Amino acid sequence: MNRREQIDLLFLDSWDTYVPGFAEYGLKEIQTSERLRHAKSMVVYNDTSILAGQSQGKGMQGVPWMMERGWKPFHIGHQTVLVRA
Repeated sequence: MNRREQIDLLFLDSWDTYVPGFAEYGLKEIQTSERLRHAKSMVVYNDTSILAGQSQGKGMQGVPWMMERGWKPFHIGHQTVLVRA
């Protein structure tokens, strides 16, 4: 990634959940963007919900990875929105 500007809002909506490897790709996307996110960035995972404490959909690996790094869900629905805790 050659981008240098910081990201204010990152909307992740790439591979559909029926494509093999979709969760791993969603994790790779969020890991790649790590150096560009700042304290007030927001991340939106499309087609991602959290049910009974478990992430479902495109962010099923990326959401827990982010939460381990101090991010928290701001909104949970058809999309999950994460902000820094």
